[in-house]
Parts: sequence; structure tokens; C-alpha cells
Amino acid sequence: MEQKRLKSNHLIASVPVQFSRSIASDIDWKLRLIGLLGPRGTGKTTLLLQAIKQLYGFDPKAIYINLNDLYFADCNLQSFVAKFCSMGGEHIFIDNVHKHPNWSNEIKRIYETFPNLRIAFAGSSTIDMLKHYANLSQRATIYQVNNLSFREYLSMQGIINLEQVSLDEIIRNHPAISNDIPSDLKILPLFDKYLTQGAYPMQNSSYEEIKKTVEGYVINTIELDMVNMEGYDSRNGFKLKQLMSIIGQKAPFKPNLVSISNTINLHRNTLIGYLFHLEKAKLINLIYPSGSAISILQKPERIFMGNPNMSLLLGTSQQNRSGLLRTFAVNQLLSNHELRLSQYESIEVDGQILLGFETNKRIPKKLRENPQTVTLVDGIEIGSNQRVPIWTLGLLY
Repeated sequence: MEQKRLKSNHLIASVPVQFSRSIASDIDWKLRLIGLLGPRGTGKTTLLLQAIKQLYGFDPKAIYINLNDLYFADCNLQSFVAKFCSMGGEHIFIDNVHKHPNWSNEIKRIYETFPNLRIAFAGSSTIDMLKHYANLSQRATIYQVNNLSFREYLSMQGIINLEQVSLDEIIRNHPAISNDIPSDLKILPLFDKYLTQGAYPMQNSSYEEIKKTVEGYVINTIELDMVNMEGYDSRNGFKLKQLMSIIGQKAPFKPNLVSISNTINLHRNTLIGYLFHLEKAKLINLIYPSGSAISILQKPERIFMGNPNMSLLLGTSQQNRSGLLRTFAVNQLLSNHELRLSQYESIEVDGQILLGFETNKRIPKKLRENPQTVTLVDGIEIGSNQRVPIWTLGLLY
């Protein structure tokens, strides 16, 4: 226990006191059981450590443990918690919970055995919460941790703190929102830098360092995190890397499943299942046609990389600007909205709004004249009427 306490103290001392993620203010750490789920590199560990530092400092009533440590390969988790509680422990923060083969049952037993203990756990977005529904659904409050939004990036870099706004507010009030930006702050170069390397909480890192780190996230997600997903065969890990390489070179694109299946020697249905798994792991995003119901064997209409940084860092060096901006929009919108692909390559949001993308040429006239259409425009700081600067979507969370 002393060894774990010293390790926790060392980790806690290395994180800033101030929360830098919007989700941090939404998390109710006083709840008895909460979970943080998200892809690699989004700052789940930092959120846990910041919470301990802010709420407890170095008080031994709280402890951080990592289930990926060798210590817990041969340690009964419930016995560890029992000893912690006997020493006055009140709050346990468990990282990499998905590394424990029976994590949901263990947490359920701990939750029921120690009624005065608060539990916070963090794990990969590949965790299938539906599979563990009976154990945790009525007990745990789950928070999804996404990659940094543009506004979070600006805040983390110490540039400016902007208010979070809804899509409806952006559409109605985007000129006022844009005018709130100080005149001496050039938002467009900052937006371009975010698209390149701002989606992950990495400060003062070079392009090559970020590229190597993101590549590591992808490989480790495939090799380590996805092995516990239902229906996933880890023996096909190399094929999944091949698939990610193909997607990185082409995304966003309309997939030819026959061609991809032949290239990597996978059955069509297996390929669709792997696309589903990659989306669940937040490595890609799948968009289906407007008016369609989604099933696990349905072909997606478009495949996008998980975020714009992945498109630039893992894709072709000459990434299409229009495709990059669509990847950004899909990534930001999916946190709170349902998306479909509609007419003229527009994106339908919640069945009510059509988003057209204006980069180097105007959107089709019929789309412009549709009263549901909002045009997202590249390269402008301030818009007018239904012509909205695309960077404002970065204020959604």
C-alpha cells in the first residue's frame, strides 16, 4: 500500500491543479460510482489525477491505482480495497479498468461491499458497456471523454477562454460570437494549427513527436484495447492495421467493400464488423445515408478518420482541404448530434439541419436555396446570415 501511495503522490504532483477540459466541470466526483470512457490520448488519466489533487491533495483518504500495473496481476482487487478502507480510505480512482479481465463484476462487488467508498474508474472507449449493462447500468454515471475541441485547445494553450455554445446558438448568433474574439487575435491561423496537432492534450511537442505519439495510439488501440471487444479476432490485428492504412490514405471516402475485402483478404461481413469496431474505438467515424436505419451489417456511406489530426498525421501529405474540414465537423458534431449523409454531400444533423461545405467553390444552388441549409464557410473569421465560419463548430464542447 505504501508503494502505491508513493507512486500516486509522484503522479499527482506532476499535474496542474486547474482543470483544462470542459468535461471536468461536468463530472460530479461526489457520486459513489462514475466512469470515464474514451480513446487513448484524450486525458482520462490526467482528469483522475487532477480530481485527486484538487479534492484531496496528498491526503491518504484518496488513492490512484492503475490496473495495467504488474502489481494487480497477482493482487486481489477486493482485498486491496478492503485494506485501503480499513486505513481510512474514502475515494479510489482506478485507471485502465479494461485491463482487468473481470472488471465490471469486481467493481460491482466493491460497490456493494463498501457502501461508504466512492469509486471513479477510467477505461478505453472499446469497453462494451452494453455487455456489462446488468452489472453497472443502474449504479454508474458514465462520462464520454472525447479529443480536445478547438475551444479546449485554445484554453489549454493559454490563448483565450471561450464559452461553450450549442449548434443552435452558433447558427443564430455566429456573427456576435465571432465579434467577441479580440481584434488582435487571429483565429484562422490558430484553427489551422488545431487541425494539424491540436486534438490531443500535448503541449510543446514537435510535429514529429505528435505524429509518432498518435501512431502509437492507433497501434496500441488495435493490439491491446480491442482484443476484449465481442466478435473481434485478435489474430487479424495485422489486417486491421492494413485497413487503417487504407482508410488513412483515402478518407473521407465512399467505401468499395469488395475492393477493400480483396485487398486485405477479409470477408465482406467481417470487414463491416471491423469498421464497426474501429468506430467504437474512436479511430474512425462512419456516416450512413439519410433516411436509413443502422444495422451492424449495413454498409456506411462515408468513412472519416476519427479526428482531423489523424487525417493529417496518418494520411496522405496532401490532405484535401474539403475532406479535412468535413472530418473536423463530423468529429465535433458527433459528441451531441446524430449525423447522416444527405443530398449534394451535405451532412444532415438530427434530421433537421443540412450542412453544406464551402471551401474553394460555392455549394450547389439547390442546396443553398433549401431553407434547412446552413453553409459552413472556410477561411472567414466572421460570417453573415446562413454563412457560418466553420471554425465556430469548435465551440460545441
